[in-house]
Amino acid sequence: MQVKIKRIMKNALLVCDHVPKHLQKEHGTYPEMFRNLFKLPMNEFYVCDGEFPSLDDYDAFICTGSGYSVYDEVSWILELQEFTRKSYQAGGKFIGVCFGHQLIAESVGGKVERLDAGFLIGIHTFEMIRQYNWMEPFEQEYNALMFCQDQVVKLPEMGEVLAKSPLCPVGAFRVSEHFLDCIIHKSDFT
Repeated sequence: MQVKIKRIMKNALLVCDHVPKHLQKEHGTYPEMFRNLFKLPMNEFYVCDGEFPSLDDYDAFICTGSGYSVYDEVSWILELQEFTRKSYQAGGKFIGVCFGHQLIAESVGGKVERLDAGFLIGIHTFEMIRQYNWMEPFEQEYNALMFCQDQVVKLPEMGEVLAKSPLCPVGAFRVSEHFLDCIIHKSDFT
């Protein structure tokens, strides 16, 4: 008799900022928010404090938002860009949200710039322009809560736009089969 053991994926959350103490009681920390959003077990690493996981110890990486810009010349951001490049080259799974979305682009050949029009604040509607079988249930449009001034202005090679809005032409994208920025629906926050 052969016994099959199903292995659970090991996920690492790359935390890129701290939620201010006065907001944690109502909103929680980034690890709490992301565990609630993704409904996945994950080990957190405060990369903003220089704490990085080993690439070999995890099946997937999820990168959070940040008050920093991916082009800031800060040591942990430069190290995180190198970590992201190595993960990409190794064929690792990587999901980026907000800052993480921009990090993917900037780390693997794309470009992120400050938006001349100022900050995008509030709920913005995005149109899905690609559909794949893993997008279930598929929705033609989704709402995303935004607070950012930086945008992906050039995709990496092999990058593909998945969603766009009039003010954010690269609202969601993927690079190859294993790097994806996250599409978060407004309903995920209710």
